[in-house]
Amino acid sequence: MLHPMNYCFMTHGIALFYGKIDQNDNHSHFALQLTIGIDEPFELESENNKHEVNIYLTRSNEKHKLLGNNTKKLIILAEPNSKYAQCLKDIEFQEYLDSSKLNAIIEKFILAKLEMEILILEIFSLIGLTFTPGKPIDRRVQIVQDIIENTPEKKISISKISSLIELSTGRLQHLFKEEVGIPITQYLLWKRIIDGIKIASKKKDLTTSALEAGFADSAHMSRTFKRMFGLNLSKIFKNSRSVQFFLE
Repeated sequence: MLHPMNYCFMTHGIALFYGKIDQNDNHSHFALQLTIGIDEPFELESENNKHEVNIYLTRSNEKHKLLGNNTKKLIILAEPNSKYAQCLKDIEFQEYLDSSKLNAIIEKFILAKLEMEILILEIFSLIGLTFTPGKPIDRRVQIVQDIIENTPEKKISISKISSLIELSTGRLQHLFKEEVGIPITQYLLWKRIIDGIKIASKKKDLTTSALEAGFADSAHMSRTFKRMFGLNLSKIFKNSRSVQFFLE
């Protein structure tokens, strides 16, 4: 069985946090957020109303605050334009989620070293959502992803990428969004955040991690993370021994 701790799973367009994670301040963020109470309901304040619920979908930039006693939750944060967000919008109210089933899915993912999309597919299935993995990506978009991956700090203009693959800027943006599910500008930002967390999870300090990932400083990376997900990055890494990261 898994040891009791927090887990963070991130890939482009979606982040999942599982464990005792609270957002006690009144805030909003870019990502669509699905919060699920594990085995018991939680309290959430939204638009000046308080709810005691087992599951709640918070829209992009909707102000909200999680209340309560730091109970175990599954928090799913999705880029609003992503294929994951489109799927999350279909969620319906449900009774308590069996944490043993969720633990079994996570344990299988860790032991078998599965792809992140398989983990997401199984978690979505557990909460009653149908998610279909995408088709193979267009070769030109694969080349774009390789270019971005091999660019230091992910600092490259869209016009530069366009010239490298001989597509117009407009055509590149349309093709990338169609194939990957999020705009290329957001993809670059996701890459920087994932890179920064990946570096920080190897026990480097946040300032070094931020600079190596292309942010101006740790405050810049933390503000970006907070704006996207509503979570305090420094607090997460202050207790990093109790957090296991899986980044793809």
